[in-house]
Amino acid sequence: AFAFIDRRNDQTPTALLPLLPDRTFPERMSMGIVYRTRIKDEEITLRPDQVLHIPGLGFDGLQGFSPISLFKQAIGLGLAAEEFGARFFG
Repeated sequence: AFAFIDRRNDQTPTALLPLLPDRTFPERMSMGIVYRTRIKDEEITLRPDQVLHIPGLGFDGLQGFSPISLFKQAIGLGLAAEEFGARFFG
C-alpha cells in the first residue's frame, strides 16, 4: 500500500492520499529510495518522507507480492492436483 502524505507549510501531516499500487514503484537509487508514480499520465518522483509505504510479504524489502496473485496460484495448484488425481485414479 502506498499513500502520499499531504502536509501543511509547517510540515504537519494533514491527510494521506492513496496512490495506485499498479502505478507506484519504489526504486533504489544511489541517494536512497525514491517512489515513482503515474498520475494522469504524468510520472512523478517522490521522496521517502512524502510517501507512507506499507509493503506486503516479499523478498527484496521494497516490493511485496500481491496476495491475490499468490492465492490465484494456490487455487490453481489445488485444481490441477484434483484433476490429476481424478484422471490417475478414476
